[in-house]
Amino acid sequence: MSLSTRSCAGTALENFLTLHTAQGLELSTWLNNLNTQNRYLEGSKSLAYQVLSRAGVSIPPSQTFSTLDQLRSLMQRPFPFVVKFDTSVMMGTQTVIVQCDDDKLTVWRSAEFAQSSKGIVQDFCIGKEYTVTVLVGKHNWISIGTAVDYKQLQEQNQGLNTWGLGSVSPCDYVSPHTNNAVDQVVQVLRKRFKYWGFLSCQFLLEPNGSLWFLEYNTRFCDPEFQSILPSLGPDLITAIQQLKQHSVIDPVTYQSVNAVTVGLIHQEWPVPQTQRANLTLDANPFDVVTMQGPWDYNTYWGTLTNSGSRSHAELVREIYNFLQTQDLGPYRYRTDIGQ
Repeated sequence: MSLSTRSCAGTALENFLTLHTAQGLELSTWLNNLNTQNRYLEGSKSLAYQVLSRAGVSIPPSQTFSTLDQLRSLMQRPFPFVVKFDTSVMMGTQTVIVQCDDDKLTVWRSAEFAQSSKGIVQDFCIGKEYTVTVLVGKHNWISIGTAVDYKQLQEQNQGLNTWGLGSVSPCDYVSPHTNNAVDQVVQVLRKRFKYWGFLSCQFLLEPNGSLWFLEYNTRFCDPEFQSILPSLGPDLITAIQQLKQHSVIDPVTYQSVNAVTVGLIHQEWPVPQTQRANLTLDANPFDVVTMQGPWDYNTYWGTLTNSGSRSHAELVREIYNFLQTQDLGPYRYRTDIGQ
């Protein structure tokens, strides 16, 4: 199926609501309003770290900055380290791993793109990242799946951060302490901000088994949710309605289906393009999600999702074989998703 829509709360979720319920339009409007209401919490990483670390959530050691001069001073430290900006911009380079002096130039470009001079400088931790997507209600919270996302344009994590160029679900290295960590984050947000809504919690699992909380997004993230979606039954709609009505949220039916999502992006991202490439993909049996609108700079074209009982490697290979038969023009994609 070929779909076209836009939503600051997640295109895959928007499509799901529209296709699976007669109340899709109403739920979609509410979804966007809720996302807008909670966006200030997502945008302020320094606030989140201060509140969560004081509550004992396991967060990598970090320091906040409120001016670029403070940031410059904090970057006079041994490599590697991580810089995260407070910003209302929901795409682009918000997080920079600084491994050499050249990466510091990326930090300053990111500050300009994010229109921000506030954020955190964080210790770099070695491990594997994954995302847990949850619904946070007034009475309880439920998990609806795990995923691993890929954000860089070029292979092997080289190139600009591009908002999400692929994902796989489910994650096969989830820590047994994950639910306790999510619950800890949820309880802090409820107590301090009376939070309710959607939440995507990102974790890092170190080789020694230590689990670090990295950050949260107050929405369903693409493309992670696009890979989670094939495992979910239609009762996700019921759960979302229960969330909206402030009633207890019932667990959703979840079948652990392997899924892979591969995204395509313009090679000149993030420079705004005056024209979009005229791509027409007959992608059956893949699910296609296209994103368009002034907010995406006419550069991000869309994603293909493939799911089934086969391994992630087999599923992504099928997508890559298909893409090699297409004339993609100026659009590029990672060739190492799932590796």
